[in-house]
Amino acid sequence: MSQLKQTILLIITGLTLSACVTSQPPKDEPQETTTAAQTPVLNAPQNIHFADKEYTLINTDEKDIDNNKVTTYQYTSDGQTIQNWASIISIAYNTKEVTTEEILNLMKTSLENTQPKPVYNITYHEDEQFAVAQIIYSPQENYPAYESSAWILNFKLNCPGYTSLQYALRYRPDTAIDTIVAENNAMTEYLVNNRFPLDCQESTK
Repeated sequence: MSQLKQTILLIITGLTLSACVTSQPPKDEPQETTTAAQTPVLNAPQNIHFADKEYTLINTDEKDIDNNKVTTYQYTSDGQTIQNWASIISIAYNTKEVTTEEILNLMKTSLENTQPKPVYNITYHEDEQFAVAQIIYSPQENYPAYESSAWILNFKLNCPGYTSLQYALRYRPDTAIDTIVAENNAMTEYLVNNRFPLDCQESTK
């Protein structure tokens, strides 16, 4: 599993690096249930035109984690797959209600504890209630490529939870880090200036 995938799991769960490790309520306490009519649904598009490319939805994944629904959508272009891509767009929606401080601190802690530590920067835009994260992972022996990504985490929705919108690129291991940083800055600015609205509605199914 690439480091980028681990970070995706971190953001969408808001709980842990692994979606497989979740806390369980005590057996003598009844679990709360959520009916289908109460489950929010993200208005994720089928196709995205971004950075002069057409991206198509190729994978949707839904999980129920601690009574919260976590849904991810992944988009590629030029027939690329989620295992073998040069660029990818990922959208995630988590119905868990957490504070902005909680999720950003969780993200920072994970990045600080990653070895080797990635180059990253996180900025919170309080006036519009969204955060921007820039992350660059170095090549490793078991994953010989740079992964550079720009994220927007949106905490202003018309239903519970938060969304993340991520655009990522892969680079050859011999690419100059200055080049990757400069292109990450450019694609982050482009993502912020060209972000499309993501919101949710109550499911009626």
